[in-house]
Amino acid sequence: MIDELCQRDEQVLDAAELLLDSLGEYPSPRALGRVREALARGRAAVRAAEEGSASWESVCGAQLEQSWRVLECWIEARWNWPADPEPLLEALFGPGGWATIERQVADLDPIAVTEYFDLRQGLRRDRLPTADSEYFPRVRTALLELVEALIGWLAREGWDLPGLDVTVSVVPDESGHAYYQPRMGRIVVPSGLAMVFRRPSGIEVDASPALRTVCHELLGHAVQHALSADLPAFLQAADRTPLRLAGQVCAEGLGEHASEVARRLLASGGGTLGTAARDRFEIEQRVGALFHALPALACVARLKEQIDPAFTAAGYLASVAGHDGFGTLLDTAAPDLDRIVYHASSAFGWQMVARADAELARQEPSPARRWRRLGRGAWTPALYPRVVTGSLPGPS
Repeated sequence: MIDELCQRDEQVLDAAELLLDSLGEYPSPRALGRVREALARGRAAVRAAEEGSASWESVCGAQLEQSWRVLECWIEARWNWPADPEPLLEALFGPGGWATIERQVADLDPIAVTEYFDLRQGLRRDRLPTADSEYFPRVRTALLELVEALIGWLAREGWDLPGLDVTVSVVPDESGHAYYQPRMGRIVVPSGLAMVFRRPSGIEVDASPALRTVCHELLGHAVQHALSADLPAFLQAADRTPLRLAGQVCAEGLGEHASEVARRLLASGGGTLGTAARDRFEIEQRVGALFHALPALACVARLKEQIDPAFTAAGYLASVAGHDGFGTLLDTAAPDLDRIVYHASSAFGWQMVARADAELARQEPSPARRWRRLGRGAWTPALYPRVVTGSLPGPS
């Protein structure tokens, strides 16, 4: 039965991929019809699987049904673009899910935000380009040493997780955008995650700002990929991820929750990172909603303003945050569905995984063993908390 569900899912994704890839050239009703036909066949297979009610097959069927519903909403929004994002967001996070993202922004502490901006402004002064051929070799060495220190600490603490042996490549790139390449088993770390300063004593390289991102890619994406390798393809975050939108929520959420592992490392002394890195990290943790929740709200506001003349994006953000002044931020926000799903999935997923971890702590005191359960399978938000905590049948 699982093999048939996998086959039906691949047929749905093949049809959806063809449709979505061709929308920029010609919106083909025939291609849209093929998606609907594939979904009908897939749902018939799911109904057969659900005959076992609480069986593993029925849980997998529920996973696919929820994933397909999100994909349907994505396709509908793309077909009718620009479109109201609310049906997609409700399918992705469930009723009231978007409100949890709004609360993250509403709960931002203005004092902590100001401290963060003060810190960031101070660190921008006298910065040297990390991708410059004169400094890049030292930056590369510092970033690789940071990764080695993290993996060494994990080994000493008993975090014997699969996926920690991936290749790490440091590239000369000021963007600061790191990413995981599952097919190559490689994490690409840009030099821009480090900082280079000219001091009276010489050139100083600080790789500690990369810690959060390295944890995200390593303990999040790489480890989840390894932990899920023996599961059906529709439960693997790295397999056709752009079309399995619902699975991105726990994948990005696990990566964001990996910052708690970085916090443990820093609390233990942080190796050579020192107290300055720890203090900077704690400020960043306090303003985490700035990185994903607020961008998600801004992108949604811009999109809703585009489709509804009566809606004002600045007024919406002001009503959520409790103050105005968001016009400049909105100038940089785009009504882009990909950005909305990425940022919203990260913001919602972070809280979802953190809550699941707290629930698991009542059963399992070892953080490393909990991580094996948190990272096994790219479940939809409706199923993830129940599967990882054991209230629904999960993989063996």
